[in-house]
Amino acid sequence: MSIRRSGVVLIATLAAVAAMAPAASSANARVLGIHPQTIVATDRAGYAVTPARVQRVSAAWTQPSADCTAKTTYATFDVSIDGTRRPFRVGTALECHGGRATSYGFIGGPRGRVSDEAVRPGDRMRASIEVHRTNFTYSLEDDTAGWAVGGGTGSSSPMHFSTVAVLARARTAAAGQVLPVTRFDTVAFELCRVNGHPMGLEQLRRIVMHTPTGGLARPSSLTNERRFKVSRPGD
Repeated sequence: MSIRRSGVVLIATLAAVAAMAPAASSANARVLGIHPQTIVATDRAGYAVTPARVQRVSAAWTQPSADCTAKTTYATFDVSIDGTRRPFRVGTALECHGGRATSYGFIGGPRGRVSDEAVRPGDRMRASIEVHRTNFTYSLEDDTAGWAVGGGTGSSSPMHFSTVAVLARARTAAAGQVLPVTRFDTVAFELCRVNGHPMGLEQLRRIVMHTPTGGLARPSSLTNERRFKVSRPGD
């Protein structure tokens, strides 16, 4: 399955973002502060869009490498749709366990691991989700390794989604606690598209991740309305 391109446009200086982020009183995932075009959150960084109608979101990226210590850490990179039902995400994970990094693809969320296919740092990944009236389809492709997985899910009633996003994320526990985030190399998202158009043509929300430990992971501005980077957490 081919993917479509998209992009975005930014706002707000980092100084303004850091200044408006209040101190975290707990490690639970939540929005810390809001600017007209920038959101500071504890668990994600990138761009989100609320179009008039959610039809499709797609993006590509190169799986980054990680700087691991003995600490167990987590990060994901994905496209997602959200609304009146649980968010649905398609992407890759990057984790550190005992000083070693591991990468894998997932469908639905990190617990929906694609166990039959390997993902390695440097692999060129593509992901998409397409929404229809009573079902949606998805795909995850590793152009470097030459594999692809896809499928769909349906409902007896119309599905309602309001938001799409392209994000680097921390992982949250079942109780909502933000788990330690992997120190990934800067990740570059490309071909970011919403409903077949460059993401930057939509009304964007820029999301900066301010981790519970005080580190920042921030998205760059979009170039060509469809490309942006997310910096290594803490840099």
